[in-house]
Amino acid sequence: MKLSEMDQRALFLIAGFFNTLFGLALFSLLVTFLGTRAPAVVSVVITWVVSVAVAFVVHRKWVFQVSGYVYMDLARFAIANIVLLLVNLGVVAILVDHYRLPPIPVQIGMIVFILVSSYGTHKSFSFRRRGDSNDGRGDL
Repeated sequence: MKLSEMDQRALFLIAGFFNTLFGLALFSLLVTFLGTRAPAVVSVVITWVVSVAVAFVVHRKWVFQVSGYVYMDLARFAIANIVLLLVNLGVVAILVDHYRLPPIPVQIGMIVFILVSSYGTHKSFSFRRRGDSNDGRGDL
């Protein structure tokens, strides 16, 4: 069943909300379990890797509904998420650490930016299929 653009965007938001809650729960469990045996950044990295893997499956099967080319989709999805992470880190480093802006509003702005840009990136890059007008659906 082909989803309308509005339906796809709504599913993307629901998937993002689910993945955010999942990531927060996983991070909380890891920090609690690991305690002082590992730095908190270890929990961040583990959470990020697992959350990206879960998000890949959810976006691939539920939001963009593509099949085939799993490894290519995964590589593109990983690249897109790494780039977005690096942009997030760079902006926070510049605005918070250099210009001393408050970190929470800066990160809220980054979340909005990442939400909007990741939808377009995943639709036109991660799950793109040739001949489908970049709508992220179907197979070659």
